[in-house]
Amino acid sequence: MSVPVRSETVTNDPAEACALISATYSNTRLSVVGNSVGFRFSQVLNDLGAVRVDRLQNTLTTEAVGDPVGSVIICRVLEHFVELDVGTGFRKFGPGDIFVGQRPDRGYRSVQCGLSAEAVSIDLSFLREVACADHGDQTCLSEHGFGEPLTPHAARGWQQAVRYVSRGVLADPTAAASPLLVDSARRLLAATMITLLDARPELQSADTRDATSATVQRAVAFIEANPDLAIGVADIARAAFVTPRAVQLAFRRHLDVTPTAYLRRVRLEHARDELIDADPAYDTVTTIAARWGFTSSRFASLYRETYHEQPSETLHR
Repeated sequence: MSVPVRSETVTNDPAEACALISATYSNTRLSVVGNSVGFRFSQVLNDLGAVRVDRLQNTLTTEAVGDPVGSVIICRVLEHFVELDVGTGFRKFGPGDIFVGQRPDRGYRSVQCGLSAEAVSIDLSFLREVACADHGDQTCLSEHGFGEPLTPHAARGWQQAVRYVSRGVLADPTAAASPLLVDSARRLLAATMITLLDARPELQSADTRDATSATVQRAVAFIEANPDLAIGVADIARAAFVTPRAVQLAFRRHLDVTPTAYLRRVRLEHARDELIDADPAYDTVTTIAARWGFTSSRFASLYRETYHEQPSETLHR
């Protein structure tokens, strides 16, 4: 897992704008409705690998026809409006609306009227991994929700996750340089999207059978040997020779925690060890926290809760 790649582009050329959208999402045919004089398109893209946080803006009215994108997109309209057709007719979204875009395996049509929007797209393969689905080429997503607005409650939850990633990780150079923290941010957005789309797979009987103490032992050994790597539940499950759902159930059954929480605990212990050994003249709590996948505020809260002192107290002891 590498650090995010940020790119900013501004163009007055509709053909270049079309190429940019196609490179980010799918093969897209973009055209300006009427005279293209005064056309301006801008894109600020943060590519986290399998997850992209995009800020798009264009003047004038444009029409787009796109091929299947292979990812799930949630879009927030900032200014003006967009009309999206996912096969059931156009639906209009205006400022403040947050909606799920087209299905990842189907094309779409849209009309953007001077649109300014924020779009988060997540590759379907990564969603499957985080959802702990193991169904080959079958999608774990339902037929419902695409081309539809989120409920107010769901929209608030989604915006909280996006705001944390945008402000707490991407806007912070120290956090954005931490592969573990970036990977956690990717997984947070994917897990939030999965919850909104009700995309969790059914529990299979084999998962219950494999949720043994031996599974936990293998998984714990893998976690404790690799806490510095960007690993997730799917990686832990492969190391334990079971499905992701089985390893989750095993941890709940035998340790009363999730695999992710156990991994976070191990990383917190390593961060404490570094604080104890660190030189406060050269090391900071922020850099050590980021190295182990924590934002400074979240780290301080967890650290106090676990060790009953401030991280800075440990560092300067």
